[in-house]
Amino acid sequence: MKIQLFTLFGILLLAPLSVSADLICKGKRVVGFLKFDVQRYCGNPLMKDSYLRSGTQVIRSNQGESNNRTSVNVIKRVEVQQWVYTVGYRKTNYTVEFEGGSVARVIKGKHAL
Repeated sequence: MKIQLFTLFGILLLAPLSVSADLICKGKRVVGFLKFDVQRYCGNPLMKDSYLRSGTQVIRSNQGESNNRTSVNVIKRVEVQQWVYTVGYRKTNYTVEFEGGSVARVIKGKHAL
């Protein structure tokens, strides 16, 4: 019984890690590739889209021995571009997301956008 619980717990821990998928074009995995390389190996995408992803970054600084502490919230926006490919005999959709000009993640499935 304990072994089954530990196995189930391990599977639940690994579940969020399976969100990212591998898109393989001409024998190359595209994770980390630049846009130019993805287009060279996978061809033109079926669709392109982009959005701004925002998050907050907290900056704290201490001023020596005095009790003055500074805390600043900075809103950081990153442009994310999405390219959609359909691959294989089952016509599986892959969404390739670029951040900073290179592939940040690949999402597999029809509900990627």
